[in-house]
Amino acid sequence: MIPAGHPVKGAKALVLGVTSKEDVPDVRNMRVRELALELKEHGVEVFGHNPVAEEKAVASLGLSPVPSPQEALKRLFLRLNAFVEEHGLGVVQVAPLPVRLWPGKIQEPDLFFVAKEHADRIGERVCGVPDLVVEVTSPSTTRTDRMEKYQECARAGVREYWIVNPEARTREVRVAEGGLHLAGQVGARRGGLLPGASGVRGEGGRGRGVVVT
Repeated sequence: MIPAGHPVKGAKALVLGVTSKEDVPDVRNMRVRELALELKEHGVEVFGHNPVAEEKAVASLGLSPVPSPQEALKRLFLRLNAFVEEHGLGVVQVAPLPVRLWPGKIQEPDLFFVAKEHADRIGERVCGVPDLVVEVTSPSTTRTDRMEKYQECARAGVREYWIVNPEARTREVRVAEGGLHLAGQVGARRGGLLPGASGVRGEGGRGRGVVVT
Protein backbone atom coordinates (compact mmCIF):
# COMPACT_ATOMS: atom_id res chain seq x y z
CA MET A 1 0.00 0.00 0.00
CA ILE A 2 2.76 2.43 0.93
CA PRO A 3 4.77 1.94 -2.33
CA ALA A 4 1.53 2.37 -4.28
CA GLY A 5 0.98 5.73 -2.64
CA HIS A 6 -2.10 4.83 -0.60
CA PRO A 7 -2.45 7.03 2.51
CA VAL A 8 -1.85 5.08 5.73
CA LYS A 9 -1.28 7.85 8.26
CA GLY A 10 -3.56 7.32 11.24
CA ALA A 11 -4.23 3.70 10.35
CA LYS A 12 -3.90 0.84 12.85
CA ALA A 13 -2.00 -2.40 12.32
CA LEU A 14 -2.11 -5.54 14.45
CA VAL A 15 0.83 -7.97 14.51
CA LEU A 16 -0.10 -11.46 15.72
CA GLY A 17 2.33 -14.19 16.73
CA VAL A 18 5.32 -12.08 17.74
CA THR A 19 7.27 -14.91 19.39
CA SER A 20 10.04 -16.77 17.61
CA LYS A 21 8.46 -20.21 18.20
CA GLU A 22 5.00 -21.52 18.95
CA ASP A 23 4.18 -21.77 22.68
CA VAL A 24 7.53 -20.15 23.57
CA PRO A 25 7.53 -16.62 25.11
CA ASP A 26 10.69 -15.59 23.24
CA VAL A 27 10.22 -12.32 21.36
CA ARG A 28 13.75 -11.92 20.05
CA ASN A 29 12.50 -11.28 16.54
CA MET A 30 14.27 -8.32 14.94
CA ARG A 31 12.03 -8.42 11.87
CA VAL A 32 8.99 -7.54 13.98
CA ARG A 33 10.83 -4.61 15.56
CA GLU A 34 11.99 -3.33 12.17
CA LEU A 35 8.50 -3.71 10.75
CA ALA A 36 7.00 -1.72 13.64
CA LEU A 37 9.55 1.07 13.21
CA GLU A 38 8.90 1.32 9.48
CA LEU A 39 5.14 1.46 9.93
CA LYS A 40 5.43 4.10 12.65
CA GLU A 41 7.54 6.24 10.32
CA HIS A 42 4.51 6.36 8.04
CA GLY A 43 2.15 7.33 10.88
CA VAL A 44 0.67 3.88 11.54
CA GLU A 45 -0.27 2.89 15.09
CA VAL A 46 1.08 -0.64 15.58
CA PHE A 47 -0.25 -3.18 18.08
CA GLY A 48 1.00 -6.65 18.90
CA HIS A 49 -0.42 -9.71 20.61
CA ASN A 50 0.69 -13.20 21.48
CA PRO A 51 -1.04 -15.35 24.12
CA VAL A 52 2.23 -16.59 25.62
CA ALA A 53 4.20 -13.32 25.56
CA GLU A 54 4.06 -10.80 28.39
CA GLU A 55 2.96 -7.25 27.63
CA LYS A 56 6.41 -5.87 28.54
CA ALA A 57 8.00 -8.24 26.03
CA VAL A 58 5.59 -7.15 23.30
CA ALA A 59 6.27 -3.49 24.13
CA SER A 60 10.01 -4.09 23.82
CA LEU A 61 9.44 -4.71 20.12
CA GLY A 62 7.95 -1.26 19.68
CA LEU A 63 4.40 -2.61 19.67
CA SER A 64 1.48 -1.46 21.80
CA PRO A 65 0.26 -4.56 23.69
CA VAL A 66 -3.33 -5.70 23.17
CA PRO A 67 -4.66 -7.00 26.49
CA SER A 68 -6.69 -10.18 26.70
CA PRO A 69 -10.41 -9.80 27.42
CA GLN A 70 -9.75 -11.04 30.96
CA GLU A 71 -7.03 -8.48 31.57
CA ALA A 72 -9.14 -5.72 30.03
CA LEU A 73 -12.07 -6.68 32.28
CA LYS A 74 -9.89 -6.60 35.38
CA ARG A 75 -8.51 -3.17 34.55
CA LEU A 76 -11.92 -1.77 33.70
CA PHE A 77 -13.44 -3.10 36.93
CA LEU A 78 -10.70 -1.55 39.05
CA ARG A 79 -11.05 1.85 37.39
CA LEU A 80 -14.83 1.94 37.27
CA ASN A 81 -15.17 0.63 40.82
CA ALA A 82 -12.78 3.30 42.10
CA PHE A 83 -14.78 6.00 40.30
CA VAL A 84 -18.13 4.75 41.65
CA GLU A 85 -16.86 4.38 45.23
CA GLU A 86 -15.22 7.81 45.19
CA HIS A 87 -18.51 9.46 44.22
CA GLY A 88 -20.80 7.20 46.25
CA LEU A 89 -22.84 6.26 43.19
CA GLY A 90 -23.66 2.63 43.92
CA VAL A 91 -22.05 -0.79 43.50
CA VAL A 92 -19.98 -2.35 40.71
CA GLN A 93 -19.98 -6.13 40.40
CA VAL A 94 -17.94 -8.44 38.19
CA ALA A 95 -18.56 -11.94 36.85
CA PRO A 96 -19.33 -14.55 37.92
CA LEU A 97 -22.49 -13.12 39.47
CA PRO A 98 -25.79 -13.70 37.63
CA VAL A 99 -28.55 -11.15 37.21
CA ARG A 100 -32.25 -11.87 36.75
CA LEU A 101 -33.56 -9.75 33.90
CA TRP A 102 -37.09 -11.13 34.26
CA PRO A 103 -38.57 -14.31 35.78
CA GLY A 104 -36.84 -17.26 34.18
CA LYS A 105 -34.23 -15.16 32.35
CA ILE A 106 -30.71 -15.10 33.81
CA GLN A 107 -27.66 -13.37 32.36
CA GLU A 108 -24.11 -13.20 33.63
CA PRO A 109 -22.60 -9.90 32.43
CA ASP A 110 -18.86 -9.39 32.47
CA LEU A 111 -19.42 -6.37 34.69
CA PHE A 112 -22.44 -4.41 35.90
CA PHE A 113 -23.36 -1.38 37.99
CA VAL A 114 -26.35 -0.90 40.29
CA ALA A 115 -27.14 2.67 41.35
CA LYS A 116 -27.49 3.36 45.07
CA GLU A 117 -31.20 4.11 44.72
CA HIS A 118 -31.62 0.51 43.50
CA ALA A 119 -29.55 -1.12 46.26
CA ASP A 120 -32.41 -3.50 46.97
CA ARG A 121 -31.62 -5.25 43.67
CA ILE A 122 -28.26 -6.49 44.96
CA GLY A 123 -28.23 -10.07 46.24
CA GLU A 124 -25.57 -12.50 47.39
CA ARG A 125 -26.28 -15.15 44.74
CA VAL A 126 -28.26 -13.27 42.10
CA CYS A 127 -29.03 -9.60 41.46
CA GLY A 128 -31.95 -7.81 39.88
CA VAL A 129 -31.87 -5.70 36.72
CA PRO A 130 -28.65 -3.61 36.66
CA ASP A 131 -28.54 0.05 35.66
CA LEU A 132 -25.43 -0.55 33.56
CA VAL A 133 -24.18 -3.71 31.84
CA VAL A 134 -20.65 -3.95 30.42
CA GLU A 135 -19.52 -6.69 28.04
CA VAL A 136 -15.84 -7.03 27.13
CA THR A 137 -16.14 -8.52 23.68
CA SER A 138 -13.90 -10.87 21.71
CA PRO A 139 -14.25 -12.36 18.22
CA SER A 140 -16.06 -15.39 19.66
CA THR A 141 -18.60 -13.32 21.65
CA THR A 142 -19.16 -10.25 19.44
CA ARG A 143 -22.40 -11.47 17.86
CA THR A 144 -23.90 -12.52 21.20
CA ASP A 145 -22.83 -9.29 22.95
CA ARG A 146 -24.18 -7.06 20.17
CA MET A 147 -27.43 -8.87 19.52
CA GLU A 148 -28.80 -11.43 21.96
CA LYS A 149 -27.49 -10.01 25.24
CA TYR A 150 -28.01 -6.43 24.13
CA GLN A 151 -31.62 -7.01 23.08
CA GLU A 152 -32.41 -8.83 26.33
CA CYS A 153 -30.94 -6.00 28.40
CA ALA A 154 -32.95 -3.45 26.42
CA ARG A 155 -36.12 -5.44 27.01
CA ALA A 156 -35.38 -5.70 30.76
CA GLY A 157 -34.88 -1.93 31.14
CA VAL A 158 -31.11 -1.73 31.57
CA ARG A 159 -30.34 1.99 31.31
CA GLU A 160 -26.92 1.78 29.64
CA TYR A 161 -25.09 -0.96 27.80
CA TRP A 162 -21.35 -0.78 27.07
CA ILE A 163 -19.43 -2.92 24.60
CA VAL A 164 -15.68 -2.76 25.26
CA ASN A 165 -13.39 -4.03 22.52
CA PRO A 166 -9.81 -4.44 23.84
CA GLU A 167 -8.43 -5.22 20.38
CA ALA A 168 -9.88 -2.09 18.77
CA ARG A 169 -9.34 -0.13 22.02
CA THR A 170 -12.88 1.26 21.93
CA ARG A 171 -15.93 1.49 24.16
CA GLU A 172 -19.35 1.69 22.53
CA VAL A 173 -22.13 3.12 24.70
CA ARG A 174 -25.81 2.48 24.12
CA VAL A 175 -28.28 4.53 26.11
CA ALA A 176 -31.91 3.74 26.96
CA GLU A 177 -34.25 6.48 25.79
CA GLY A 178 -37.98 6.01 25.60
CA GLY A 179 -37.61 2.29 26.19
CA LEU A 180 -35.21 1.83 23.27
CA HIS A 181 -31.42 1.55 23.38
CA LEU A 182 -29.84 4.16 21.15
CA ALA A 183 -26.17 4.72 20.46
CA GLY A 184 -24.95 7.72 22.44
CA GLN A 185 -21.69 9.55 22.90
CA VAL A 186 -20.92 9.71 26.60
CA GLY A 187 -18.15 12.21 26.02
CA ALA A 188 -20.65 14.63 24.53
CA ARG A 189 -23.19 14.30 27.33
CA ARG A 190 -23.00 16.09 30.65
CA GLY A 191 -25.67 13.93 32.23
CA GLY A 192 -25.95 10.23 31.74
CA LEU A 193 -25.85 7.34 34.15
CA LEU A 194 -22.31 8.00 35.36
CA PRO A 195 -21.46 11.68 34.81
CA GLY A 196 -17.74 12.01 34.26
CA ALA A 197 -17.25 8.31 33.64
CA SER A 198 -16.24 9.04 30.03
CA GLY A 199 -12.78 9.42 31.54
CA VAL A 200 -12.90 5.78 32.68
CA ARG A 201 -11.41 3.90 29.78
CA GLY A 202 -11.63 0.26 28.87
CA GLU A 203 -8.19 0.23 27.31
CA GLY A 204 -7.85 3.71 25.90
CA GLY A 205 -8.13 4.62 22.26
CA ARG A 206 -10.04 7.13 20.21
CA GLY A 207 -13.70 7.44 19.47
CA ARG A 208 -15.13 6.48 16.11
CA GLY A 209 -18.71 7.54 15.41
CA VAL A 210 -20.73 6.32 18.38
CA VAL A 211 -17.69 4.49 19.72
CA VAL A 212 -16.06 6.52 22.44
CA THR A 213 -13.53 6.05 25.21
